[in-house]
Amino acid sequence: MRILHAFKDYFPPTRGGIEHHIHDVCHSLKGFQFAVLTSSRTKKQVIDNDEGVRVIRAAEYARPVSTPYTPSWPKLIRDSGADVLHFHMPNPFGELFYLRSRSKVPMVAGFYSEIVGREFAKPLFRPFQQSFLKKARHVIVSSPRLAESSESLQPHRAKVVVIPFGVDVSEWTERPEEADAIKERYPGPLLVFVGRLVYYKGLDVLMQAMRTVEATCLVLGDGPLRKSLEGKAAELAIRHKVVFLGEKDESMKKAFMHAADLFVLPSTSRAESFGISMMEAMACGTPAISTEVGTGTSWLNQNNATGIVVSPGDASALAGAIKALLAEPQRRAEMGHAASERVRQHFTRFAMLESLATLYRSI
Repeated sequence: MRILHAFKDYFPPTRGGIEHHIHDVCHSLKGFQFAVLTSSRTKKQVIDNDEGVRVIRAAEYARPVSTPYTPSWPKLIRDSGADVLHFHMPNPFGELFYLRSRSKVPMVAGFYSEIVGREFAKPLFRPFQQSFLKKARHVIVSSPRLAESSESLQPHRAKVVVIPFGVDVSEWTERPEEADAIKERYPGPLLVFVGRLVYYKGLDVLMQAMRTVEATCLVLGDGPLRKSLEGKAAELAIRHKVVFLGEKDESMKKAFMHAADLFVLPSTSRAESFGISMMEAMACGTPAISTEVGTGTSWLNQNNATGIVVSPGDASALAGAIKALLAEPQRRAEMGHAASERVRQHFTRFAMLESLATLYRSI
């Protein structure tokens, strides 16, 4: 069976939760032939072979509101030879181009979040989004919380399927040797954030919180806001406490998560629908502090069980939660154990892949 995944970007080179998820599925799920349709970020079409996965990078002519304009997608969809199309949302132009393709191939939609922070675009996009969702055979969401709270999904609830993201827990539970070197290198206690440096991740709130927290916060990731965030850290006189380390590969990311006393995900909007990096940290046995944005993050990290959940945008509450857990090593250890067990029971790669395979075969 041939499956075509379609999204605006792909890893490599773009690092992000959805991009990594598509890469993981294409390389881990056996018995299927995968291809990926994405954008080239240039005005040229490029076709790559990513270890057996054909990656079609369509010419991109603009990227308004972070959405690539790739007008060749309708033809590429029609010519893909796929048995099933798997689109990942939000990607407004991608969904519009699917409708223009008039493809008769069965399609499933991965719905990760509403369009957030682009209020002016919502009235323009909503009719296309609803038409797109209407044509989907199934709509995949990562948590029941997202299915229940999304206004866009209410007319389509009958075909919503919950398939949580998952990790290979055995890969994350073993403590790398580099973790000890990291603990020696930076003054403790250690907080770790992993993610793209974009507006909804709430790094500005975390930096405000760090003004009153005696710890070192290691920021792993890159993005368009890095320079301004580094400037903000200097302005707040916390550069000695907030260290920007840029992108790290999977093995080093694992080492940092094991070295951390706490993982922090201070997101400020519903654009944060799950928190894959938080799931990975929890698999390492690291308790998490996250925010209540009304999506799957609070289903993954359960308040006062696997970590603490605070209100988004509240630097004082965030600082209070961090200081409370840093002051209680035993409570932190108990939460870390509960976090690892929660991932082991509910968020494994095996369960995720089996659910996807069953869905594809049912179509």
